[in-house]
Amino acid sequence: MTLLNRHRELVAKIKSVRYLHVVREYNAAADSLAGEALESKVSKVVLNDHRKTELKELNRIQEMIYEPSSDDIKAENTSSGTFVQIRDGKTQRVKVSATTRNQAKTKKKRVHFEDEVRHEPTADDIDPVTVQEERRRRIVKAQDEELRGSNLNAVLRGETTYKEAREAWKWAANTV
Repeated sequence: MTLLNRHRELVAKIKSVRYLHVVREYNAAADSLAGEALESKVSKVVLNDHRKTELKELNRIQEMIYEPSSDDIKAENTSSGTFVQIRDGKTQRVKVSATTRNQAKTKKKRVHFEDEVRHEPTADDIDPVTVQEERRRRIVKAQDEELRGSNLNAVLRGETTYKEAREAWKWAANTV
């Protein structure tokens, strides 16, 4: 139940924020239409198919907000074709291929064959000094969080000085 309440609080906070920078940067279509409306001081409805396709290309919010699913990636095949180019009386065949932004961003998975030997890390590959440093760092971090948590509990019980209470409230505000 507390998670549900927490979720509702976060949703309320998110709804209260306007993401104008996202609209301007990743939705150039909306920015373009808004600019045209400001210049002409008249709202317009876009009916031209050419202009609609141009605006769809400018809209990049979908690719910035949503991770492409594996189905979407499979559906977007790279289109390629052979074209004839005539220049200076010479005929030349050129192979052209197109790739979408999502295809360019996705990492290609490497195919491993059955007879191929894979190298998996073992205990000998790991540097013991690095492991020790990481362990110490995690211990220090846990102890620091424990100290801050105990200070917060002391504040809630009313057993602290003003300075300790102020530090605990700062820490609590940063974690929420």
